[in-house]
Amino acid sequence: MRSSIVKTLAAIGAITVGLVGYETYNRNFQEAAKIREARELAEKERLRAEEYKRQLHSVLSERKTTRFRVLETEDVLLDGKTTRRNKLRIVQWTDEGKRVFSQEIEIVGHKIYFEGVVVHLQRDRLVKGDRNLHLLVRVFSDELPPSKGIPILNFQLDAADKLVREEIRDVPRDKRMASLNYIRRIAGDQEFARSEGVRAINGQAVCDYQDLEVGYVYTIVEKSDGAYLIEKAPIP
Repeated sequence: MRSSIVKTLAAIGAITVGLVGYETYNRNFQEAAKIREARELAEKERLRAEEYKRQLHSVLSERKTTRFRVLETEDVLLDGKTTRRNKLRIVQWTDEGKRVFSQEIEIVGHKIYFEGVVVHLQRDRLVKGDRNLHLLVRVFSDELPPSKGIPILNFQLDAADKLVREEIRDVPRDKRMASLNYIRRIAGDQEFARSEGVRAINGQAVCDYQDLEVGYVYTIVEKSDGAYLIEKAPIP
């Protein structure tokens, strides 16, 4: 009788050990599966972020046509002296005729400056198919210094971001912002650009208040050397 009880207890013990072992194995298996799934998800996010960055650079590397019109212009009193208030509508187009952005701005001053930058990438990146970036950075004036200028670059980045996200969905916001802020810094901080091994060449185009007239369209032209000029023509 005692022998039977011992055998029964031994069997129960073996079954218990087996169940505990199975539960431990199952728990470890599930944890390993979760870790593997998390790694796969992280890799997919990394690849989406890389593709987002590549397409963002591709969109921004395209040469575009930027025009503006004078909606209003008048003399105003600012800090005890007379200056000029100008209301402009700035529109940018791709070579295919697709509108990139349209934005109205107000700026005071007798001379209006448009600043652009061409970001020259490293040769190895050009060999891989990347292209130099062509960006308009800001509008400022003889009354509004560059540091307080109106950032046109943000209009372009917002438009490019929206366009790329139509093709590549579910890119984490922090990854998108990292790519966008990198371009902002490259375009605005030459020391940082040099540390990244790229050259950022700035150019400016100026328009005197005497040339700002309602009924004309102004085209900002990028020259081959990175400089800019403004061409004026009557609206058809």
